[in-house]
Amino acid sequence: MIRPSALPFLLVVFAACVGDDPAPVSGSSGTSGDSGTSAGTRSITCDAKSVCKGTNRCCGVGTDWINARCLDDCAGAYELACDDATDCGGGLVCCYVSDGGARVKASYCKASCVGLERQLCKAGSTECVTGGCAPFVAHAPEGLAACQ
Repeated sequence: MIRPSALPFLLVVFAACVGDDPAPVSGSSGTSGDSGTSAGTRSITCDAKSVCKGTNRCCGVGTDWINARCLDDCAGAYELACDDATDCGGGLVCCYVSDGGARVKASYCKASCVGLERQLCKAGSTECVTGGCAPFVAHAPEGLAACQ
């Protein structure tokens, strides 16, 4: 039996745990993704110099990928939470959206990419739902590949 005096404590503990999923989903980009694999197994190509692991995401500088870096929170900058399906797990794929031009704006894990979303993949893999995986040609961190 829960004493009435313990109720505020339980509500605080419950509220602190809600949404505490380390899976790669978008944060500051305004998109929504599905839960994915454990953050400890993610490996996101951020540029030719760095790979983001754990809870880190690849963050652009404002709306550009020059000098991209691995951070826990991209604070409104462009961000990649995944770069292929292995970062997602559970049969999910890594989808990205552009900023309306040729720049990648954000990536996140979903059951499937729809509308203007496109799928990111590991070059040479067979994970693409349609087409093959080829190096990325749009403005994005160096080393990304997308389903063509």
